[in-house]
Amino acid sequence: PPVAFGLALHPAKGSANRATRTQAIARAAMLRRFLLSPLGRIDRMALLQCVGAQIDAGGFEHERAVVPLLFSNTPRGAGGVLVERFNGHVVGVLKYHDQEWGKLVTDDKTLFEFLVLESAQAGLSWITILRKREGYRKAFYNFDAELVAQMTDEDIERLMQFEGIVKNRLKIKSTITNAKLFLAVQKEFGSFYNYTLSFFPDKKPIINTFRSLSEIPVSSPESDAMSKDMKKRGFKFFGTTICYAHLQASGFINDHLTDCICRKVPQ
Repeated sequence: PPVAFGLALHPAKGSANRATRTQAIARAAMLRRFLLSPLGRIDRMALLQCVGAQIDAGGFEHERAVVPLLFSNTPRGAGGVLVERFNGHVVGVLKYHDQEWGKLVTDDKTLFEFLVLESAQAGLSWITILRKREGYRKAFYNFDAELVAQMTDEDIERLMQFEGIVKNRLKIKSTITNAKLFLAVQKEFGSFYNYTLSFFPDKKPIINTFRSLSEIPVSSPESDAMSKDMKKRGFKFFGTTICYAHLQASGFINDHLTDCICRKVPQ
């Protein structure tokens, strides 16, 4: 039934409307299969193709209620898409995808921010963490690794009462641990940026040329090697899937599909 796909379709009359309704349900089912698949990312253009909607024009029509599936069923690591529109009104925007995701980050402070957010996301949908981004910024001293590394058990107890983040004790403790290790990596390699590039061929970012959603992996040799080394150093909540998501988000691996609008603007 339509409700199984999270649809809220208006009652339709006539064969033409029934056909449109059927198409909307089919598109929702297709989207749901994508969202529940083990794919690591969902690109904006792939979503457009999937639901057959002009998102930027607000043209959801019957598909306008499909998009909440992104928020409740998005697979781990799917930070590429941020869309939420109802009845043609913009509730959320594609700002993160269009302005941040896949663009190379060379600043260590921003890399630490992504590391904190991605590790917090483990086992959850990316939108859950992104909606709490400002809460994490407040909780962890504007993502200042040096200050986070000095946090105490009292800070942990305080954050366990703070509504702005996911109140998971292990993840909060791991953020402090990861901050200390982040600083150690900076000291050893000069920067976390240099450390990250050390796992890449010729120490250069990778720009993939995937044309379809099915081609995008959930990990890579680079994320395998980096996450393995980070685990050996003591980092927590940063397995290869989360690591790959981090590399995508921070632009070390560009997985925007070849026909994505982000390929048409300067990086």
